[in-house]
Amino acid sequence: MNLDNELALAKDAAVKAASVILDYYKMADLNVTMKGKGQPLTEADLASNRIIKEILQGAFPNDGWLSEEDPDNALRFFKKRVWIVDPLDGTQDFINKNPEFAVSIGLVVDEKPVLGVIVNPVTNEIFWGVSGLGAFADGKRISATDNRDVKNISLIVSQSEDRRGEWERFKSFFHVKPTGSTAYKLALVALGRADGCFTLKPKSEWDICAGHVLIEEAGGIITTASGESIKYNQPTPRLKNLVYSNSHLHGYILEVIRNDTP
Repeated sequence: MNLDNELALAKDAAVKAASVILDYYKMADLNVTMKGKGQPLTEADLASNRIIKEILQGAFPNDGWLSEEDPDNALRFFKKRVWIVDPLDGTQDFINKNPEFAVSIGLVVDEKPVLGVIVNPVTNEIFWGVSGLGAFADGKRISATDNRDVKNISLIVSQSEDRRGEWERFKSFFHVKPTGSTAYKLALVALGRADGCFTLKPKSEWDICAGHVLIEEAGGIITTASGESIKYNQPTPRLKNLVYSNSHLHGYILEVIRNDTP
């Protein structure tokens, strides 16, 4: 499967969207509305979405589309290829001026993610991966950690979950570092900055689709907390939980979660 054109356009869309997000990030005041409880929305989210949609739907009008910032369209269920997009993953971090948010663009073929691009607008890190071709950051091939020591596992975890004390019961098992958006955490694990992560709250397909490709192409593993594989373009694009790590530690992390004892 040759995805050179898709990758080039996805990278172009992500970089252009990131540039616009960065302009908003530098503003002193932002207009913030709420889509729902704990779901802030800014003009940066919408502007990023418009740019990505214009580029990708303009080039691939027959593909399906699923974005956090667009109404869902059942036509995607009848498409072999579907773009799954979070135009600004980590909106609360963006609002708080915490530079740990990202643009996330994934392409799914027959429910399987095959291409992913993640860009951090502030650090200007560009991550991308294509199924079978590897994962890259700023043009250099990347890989997950090779750590096999279950007594020395580093995880990057949700800041909000950690603030609420939800990670306390796991801190005797893992070294925990709170970090921003889900997409950015996936990219950092693929980069080898930590051994892995798991989530305690549900995530949406657009949070993880692009990062899924990065993790697998970097030699890692990504599953649900029950060890099941993840299928995309589902009627309800929501997952209860998520575990991703290097290949050596994945089984141990799943075991800790199953036991869930301090």
